[in-house]
Amino acid sequence: MISAFVAAMEAKDLSAVVDMIDRDVELTVALSFTGEPEPAARFVGDEQVLGYLTGVFTNMATIDFVDERVSVTADGATSFRQANGDFTTADGRPYRNAYVVRLDGHEGRLPRSRSTATRSPTARPSAIRPADARPRPGRHSVPRGPCAVPNRE
Repeated sequence: MISAFVAAMEAKDLSAVVDMIDRDVELTVALSFTGEPEPAARFVGDEQVLGYLTGVFTNMATIDFVDERVSVTADGATSFRQANGDFTTADGRPYRNAYVVRLDGHEGRLPRSRSTATRSPTARPSAIRPADARPRPGRHSVPRGPCAVPNRE
């Protein structure tokens, strides 16, 4: 499942992501931009997670994970992917981070994801957040339109 999720991210295929995530999905961006132990962002529910990913897809012209290493727990329920990001922003700048992503699977869906990245020196200091999220003090938000969650019934 982790390979399919990464392939959907690289293809910027929101429909494929929708098919993989649980309605109650949680996505945590564990990297703290302040040095404090709290995560940079936490998104709960498919609407918030898809809003965040829509922002990523909008703000990145290309998404490519390279130099990947995958580890899977003995029961197969959790996988970890370490990779370097070879992204390009929508305005053509390189966006290079090193990522460690934990994906928990349950009944063929992703109920939880936790992502940690090193900060890219070429990245602007802004978090990609869903349109309805409130920026934290001292942070910049990236403006974008609302995300419509496709009907999954």
